[in-house]
Amino acid sequence: MNIRMVLGGGLVVLLVVVAMRFGGALGTFIDMPSVFIVVGVTVGATIWSSPMSDIGLAVARSLGSGPIPEEEAHRAHAVLQHAANAAVAGGTLGTVIGLIQMLENLDDPAAIGPAMAVALLTLLYGLMLGEVFLRSAAADLLARSNGDSSTSPARRGASSTYATLFALLLAMGSFLVMLLAMS
Repeated sequence: MNIRMVLGGGLVVLLVVVAMRFGGALGTFIDMPSVFIVVGVTVGATIWSSPMSDIGLAVARSLGSGPIPEEEAHRAHAVLQHAANAAVAGGTLGTVIGLIQMLENLDDPAAIGPAMAVALLTLLYGLMLGEVFLRSAAADLLARSNGDSSTSPARRGASSTYATLFALLLAMGSFLVMLLAMS
């Protein structure tokens, strides 16, 4: 297993968990419907869009270490980039689902909290999985290829940034509507 992946991923998880713990109980950040939405969209979209042989190659190469032939690195990179985009899309989809649930239950304040949790936690999970883990693994594959990395595709997708901004603006707007409706 790639030692940089273990150290980098472990550091990210440790610091995020510590930051979450400072804000309260860790259980606050666990929501199984959000996990199912993000993982389901990510896995389903990846299987739908990539040959199983390329998915297997991407998983095997990203968990390994050492140099990778350039052609394999680019095929595996494409799979992980698509999976990262799907994870962020899953987070955005979960945000929309949670906001719909929240707005549907404006008359029941007890139902608003769980719906808002789905809305925000799916976005958190989608960003963590897509941007932190999958895109980092994809970039690592290109770095370990024995080809010319100057012709490598971009490592960060603008679509992920736009989807995240859209989801955050949608969440804030819905929250504002909810506050105005309750007053």
